[in-house]
Amino acid sequence: MNKKNVIIGSLLVLYTILGAHFCLADNVVIEADKQSYNEKENMTHFEGNVKVSSKDITIKGPKALMKINSGNKPEYAVFYNNPVATKVTATSRSQIKANIMRLSLLDNLVKAEGNADMEISEDKATAISMKSNTQDFDMVNNVIIARGNVEIKYKDLNTRSSEARISVDKSGKPQKVELQGSARLVQGKNIVNADNFIYNPVTDEIIANGNTHSVTLLDDLTQVAVWANIQEYNKANGSLMTSGNVKIDYKGYVAFGPKATLIKDSRSPKPNRIVFLGRSRIREGTREVEANRIEITLNPKNFSAEGNVKTKFTQIQSYKSKPKDKRKKVNPDQDKRKKSLEEQEFRKKYPVIEKPVEDEPLNNLD
Repeated sequence: MNKKNVIIGSLLVLYTILGAHFCLADNVVIEADKQSYNEKENMTHFEGNVKVSSKDITIKGPKALMKINSGNKPEYAVFYNNPVATKVTATSRSQIKANIMRLSLLDNLVKAEGNADMEISEDKATAISMKSNTQDFDMVNNVIIARGNVEIKYKDLNTRSSEARISVDKSGKPQKVELQGSARLVQGKNIVNADNFIYNPVTDEIIANGNTHSVTLLDDLTQVAVWANIQEYNKANGSLMTSGNVKIDYKGYVAFGPKATLIKDSRSPKPNRIVFLGRSRIREGTREVEANRIEITLNPKNFSAEGNVKTKFTQIQSYKSKPKDKRKKVNPDQDKRKKSLEEQEFRKKYPVIEKPVEDEPLNNLD
């Protein structure tokens, strides 16, 4: 039993990702309905209500096996049939679920496969949760890599992506979140789509990179839509800096430029000014204005332009011009032939019967 305790104790070190740094304890308890050791295969099997516990960490599952290498050291372990790893402290509760958990003791890696679900709660409220097809835990570099239909909820953020990479400190708190592949981020009434995201939970800064498109819903329920190569949001000052092929659409204003910054209103966390720098242009109806600097105010709605300002109007019809006659023109010769044919058809159907001329009486010669 002592050998088994050492094996399980080594495995538990890998679960530092669940919370505070875990130091290997002497008291490790292994419970199962059945335990067997195959010396030829150097494999230990656990079946039926498998439970491994030490201090505040518990792993439960119906089945598990552990491989011991030729040096009589634990090599890997596999937990089957929806195992659950849980860590409980005075202020937090962390949990990982999956169809299968694979633990590589030599590489210090944990892999949760199939419906992987991680959740960390603080003061009985969920602080962060992540669902994906697989989740890899690198215990050396303190990195979690999730792949396939990744969904993350953290504070007021909800994200979706093909892949996510989360760097954590020794206490398990996230320091950096990277989303890759058709990523989508929702924060309150703001929605951002991009190829990639980098989120800093410490500073609350978000950088969206590649084919970015964001929509911000204002207090009056109108929308500000932004397209750009890069969008950088700083929650502390409420600014959104955009660069690279910037396009902004707001209530009939469509503006283009190399760089633009959305600046929040002092009375609201929502933006109220948009400043374009560099050669930019703004279009409203048939009017288009080009300038070195354009500033748009959302409420009240207006804009100003500075620096080599040019204005042009497009698609304007002169008041002297007459509206075009859209009726189809008829060729006169063709019209005559048509009438002639119609007359011939009429005569065939309704022929004219001429009355015979009677002989006139001879006048009296007298």
